[in-house]
Amino acid sequence: MILFASAKGLQRVAASGGTPAVATKEGVPGYYPLFLPDGEHFLYFQPSNDPNVEGVYAASLRERSAGTRILATNHKALYAPPLAGRPGYLLWLRDRTLLAQRFDAARLTLEGEAAPVADDLAGTGRAMNFPAWLSASGAISFRRRTERGLARMVWIGSNGKRESVGPEGILGGVRMSPDRKRAALVRAEGANRDIWIYDFARSLMTRLTFDPAPDSTPVWSPDGREVAYARTSDRTVQILKRDIAGGVEQTVRTSGGGGLDDWSPDGAHLLFSERTRTNLSDLFVASAHTGGDRLTWLATPNTEAEASFSPDGKWVAYAATEGAQKTGIYIRAWTNGKASSGGQWQVAPLGNHPRWRPDGKELFYQTAQGKIMTVGITAGPSGIEAGTPREFAATTASFNWGAWNYDVSADGQRVLALEPVSGGQPAAGPIDVILNWQAMLK
Repeated sequence: MILFASAKGLQRVAASGGTPAVATKEGVPGYYPLFLPDGEHFLYFQPSNDPNVEGVYAASLRERSAGTRILATNHKALYAPPLAGRPGYLLWLRDRTLLAQRFDAARLTLEGEAAPVADDLAGTGRAMNFPAWLSASGAISFRRRTERGLARMVWIGSNGKRESVGPEGILGGVRMSPDRKRAALVRAEGANRDIWIYDFARSLMTRLTFDPAPDSTPVWSPDGREVAYARTSDRTVQILKRDIAGGVEQTVRTSGGGGLDDWSPDGAHLLFSERTRTNLSDLFVASAHTGGDRLTWLATPNTEAEASFSPDGKWVAYAATEGAQKTGIYIRAWTNGKASSGGQWQVAPLGNHPRWRPDGKELFYQTAQGKIMTVGITAGPSGIEAGTPREFAATTASFNWGAWNYDVSADGQRVLALEPVSGGQPAAGPIDVILNWQAMLK
């Protein structure tokens, strides 16, 4: 029997072939299944924005139910069967530390206290997976976190001319102010990851946020006086804003997880993506002033994210998947904070991170190969007409801490991109292997 995740939930199919059937309760999402030794019971991870629901569950092939939660966590778990007289263990991640706790597979119960096996594992807060695996012979392999490489801001012209600006650093998520005189970006110093403002005329970088929790995805208010951003803490993401001249930091809203995408040109709304219970991303809107409950702007069975308002505020470009296909670029009419209605127009079959030229006549996006593309856009009463995409520039722009790691100049003739100083992505860390790791546990 084979278990696998799908849009319908966790499914089962005979190894010899046949028609798949739902293995758990219909509609309950399930990921990373692991069979237990009896071949009937299995473990799986169920994501949820509700911390009282999310976790690792035990279920049985005999019963199509959601099973029983045995571990509250926002990551998968690994199962190590009994070996050489030692008990079985369940391993999972807590704050980047890989823990092991005795697990009775017959009774489906955890026993004793959890003990650390490895620390500082790679991975991000809301990722269900983490880089570790077990062998039947008693070895464990894992990859620790590595420091991100240095990056710099680079102007790239349509003629290929390149010019570096500002200091090098561990940077991410750049957005230029509406007048293009400043850039807001993420900068890491030591353990802190905050929002900084770079002034092009004065060649000066100043820090805007100071909270120990990591900040990301800055966006500017239309008048250029405020910057909104996302802050990740524990299991939640806060959307906050702050006047660039100083003042008190204001909380707009708190969500279960997602990223801030854009601020509407009329200043009224913030558009953001958020994970749904099936672990797919949808687009939501909240008041930029009062926050309050999120309102669904676009939710489909697929994934939508990385939304960008057109300069006139009438359209929204975004990245979306269609079924199992790769991500493409689409445009819909903005509905003033109400749920999206009407059709969508695909303007690029493959790409991510759409950004409008300030006059709204062209849309930029990036391909998986690192190319920045442009496509002409004509908006009329009948909808959107898109031209033929063309390559604008090749870049090694990295996408640390949010999608927006390039932006477009006022005249559309240059892009400001964050590129690794080395010319490529930071090298991945080595894979560590521990033999007979159970002997480390007390």
